[in-house]
Amino acid sequence: MQWNYQKIEYFLKAAETLNFSKAARELYLSPQSLNKQILQMEKELGEPLFIRTTRQVELTPFGQRMQQAFLPVQAEFERAKEGIEHYLESRKRTVRIAFFQAISKQEVVAPVTNYLKACEKGLKVELLGGEIDEVIQWLRQGKCDLIITNIHEYEVWEDVEIIPFVTSPAKITVSLYHPWVVKEKITTKDLEEMPILLLERKKKLEGDSFYRNVKAKERLYAPNFSSFLATLEMGGCYGVFPELFESKDRMGLYYLDLPEECSFQFRMSAIYRTDNPMAELLSHLKNLAEEELIRIT
Repeated sequence: MQWNYQKIEYFLKAAETLNFSKAARELYLSPQSLNKQILQMEKELGEPLFIRTTRQVELTPFGQRMQQAFLPVQAEFERAKEGIEHYLESRKRTVRIAFFQAISKQEVVAPVTNYLKACEKGLKVELLGGEIDEVIQWLRQGKCDLIITNIHEYEVWEDVEIIPFVTSPAKITVSLYHPWVVKEKITTKDLEEMPILLLERKKKLEGDSFYRNVKAKERLYAPNFSSFLATLEMGGCYGVFPELFESKDRMGLYYLDLPEECSFQFRMSAIYRTDNPMAELLSHLKNLAEEELIRIT
C-alpha cells in the first residue's frame, strides 16, 4: 500500500462516525468519493476495514486495530500542525494605526488599512481612535506606528514623513440653527461679531495661523470633538474645519467659505516617524496618495 496521511484521515473519520454520509460531509467529499477511497484501501491492504449492512456500518477486528494504531498519530499530527500555525501567526507583523476619531472610517481609514494589507501578506492591523493631540502624542511615544489625521498646511514636524491624501479648504461651519444659514457670504466683520468655537489643543498654535489671528467676539473651547459638535449644534457660535469628517453624515451642518484673506487649507494625512521599523512598508502609502485612491465626496 502507498501510505499517505490523507488516506488515514479518511479512514479515521469513517471509523469515528461509522456513517459514510456524515464522514463525507465533514471531510468535504461526496459519499461516493469516500466510499471509493475506503474500498481502494481495503484492496491494497488485502483486509476489510468495515462490515457494511443495509442497517449499519461496523469496524472489522482489523479495522479496530488500524484505528487504535493511527489515533495517536492523528493526535500528534494535530498538535504539530497547531504548533506550526501558532509559530507562523507569531511571525506576522502588526501595524498599529491611530486616527483622529472624527475622520471617516469608511472613506479614509479602511482604504489605508486595506492598502497596507495588500502590500504585505498576513499583515495584522490594530486600530485606535482618539483626539488629535492624543494620536500625535501616541506617535511621539511610540505607542502607534502610523496616525491618520488632518493637519494645517502650515504645520512643520521634525523626524516624520507626512503623506497627504486629500487637501481641502477650511470652511466656516455652523449648525442649521445658526443665523448665518441665510447668508451666502461671510466677511471678516461677520467673524468679529460672532463667537468662534475651538478645540482645546496642547500644541501651541503657530503665530501666523488663522486661529491665532482671527478676531472674534469671543473664543470658546471644547475638550473633544464630540463636545465640539454638541456645542456647535446649539447655534451660538461657529467653527472652522474641513468637510472631511463623519460629522457631516451624523448631523446637519452648513458650510460657508472663509473670507479670501483668511482662507487656508487642511491636509488629510498619514504620518509616521522616519525611524519606525515599519517605515519601508508605510512608505507605500505614497502610492495610495499619488493614485488618488482616497477621495472625499
